[in-house]
Amino acid sequence: MKYADTIKEMHQFVDNNVVPGVTYGIIDQSAIMSDYFGNQELVPQKLSLKPQEFYDLASLTKVIGTTNLILKLLAANQLSLDDSISQYLPEWQSPQVTIRHLLTHTSDIVGYIPNRNSLPKDQLIPALLSLK
Repeated sequence: MKYADTIKEMHQFVDNNVVPGVTYGIIDQSAIMSDYFGNQELVPQKLSLKPQEFYDLASLTKVIGTTNLILKLLAANQLSLDDSISQYLPEWQSPQVTIRHLLTHTSDIVGYIPNRNSLPKDQLIPALLSLK
């Protein structure tokens, strides 16, 4: 299978309790693959993920706001999709990551920060900037 490594990694996220469950769709030219596994929630009780679940889109405003701002900056030639994130955040440790990677969720940044929910803001920002 062409995307076996990607699918295996998604299963590892569930197995390692990074996320409770995953629903995915991969479109590759005319082929479409989709599946779901894991749970829709873990507390107060485990509920298995089912087909055609509805998802909370609470972060949608970030996507809409960020996309519109990036489009304006592109139109004004103030940035390029292939600019390194390090150009704008010098503390960022992975200069190969570009704006395009972040927008398309292809940066391969490991997004897990141990105990992140208990970190104060002054520790969270350096933790975020040190992700690889």
